[in-house]
Amino acid sequence: MKRLVLAAMIIAVVAVAAIINGVGAGAFFPANNAAVMKAAPGRSFGVASGVLTGELDSFRTPIQGRDGATWQARVLWGFAFRPGHGPGADDRAIGLWRPKSAAEHAVHDPAGTLIAYGSGHLGLAELERFAREKPSSVRDAKVVGVSVMVAPRTLRTVGAGDGMGDGLEILEAWAARLAAQPQVRWATIAETAGAWLAQGAIPSRIKL
Repeated sequence: MKRLVLAAMIIAVVAVAAIINGVGAGAFFPANNAAVMKAAPGRSFGVASGVLTGELDSFRTPIQGRDGATWQARVLWGFAFRPGHGPGADDRAIGLWRPKSAAEHAVHDPAGTLIAYGSGHLGLAELERFAREKPSSVRDAKVVGVSVMVAPRTLRTVGAGDGMGDGLEILEAWAARLAAQPQVRWATIAETAGAWLAQGAIPSRIKL
């Protein structure tokens, strides 16, 4: 059965920061925060967010911090072609794959060491329709990751504009409907990457 994995609602707009899963959703600024880097479990998936495609290859080696601390990204969540989130700046693909290189970030490389997780910008109605219809573009992929971003102050979905509306009650009802779908699982970014690997790491990148 194909499985659509939804990253647990990402609160606020994507930040150009690194997130260490397993230590909490702890973004650290700057990246040489030795205490946070040393506290990260070795088995965890290091997640770098808001990655510029031109900087992709730099994540293949550990980030060096103070006092011998290092941190290694394993998952790159959300690509951008240039800084900022203006028109055409973001790669709007969803799904998971292993990016080949900075020049060919959308090409799946089975021998690659990094996992790309396309964040996309789906609205609630669009994402729910996607989950129900399972488009042919999913092909034989077992896991397709999709993220939902919600602004914490307004509880409005970022980049939605699909007419479904916003607010806590609407979001809760929407999440409950999705959770009732047998092919849908709610998961963190790291959990989604783990599920993708466990199901054979079949590329599921879909360009929106």
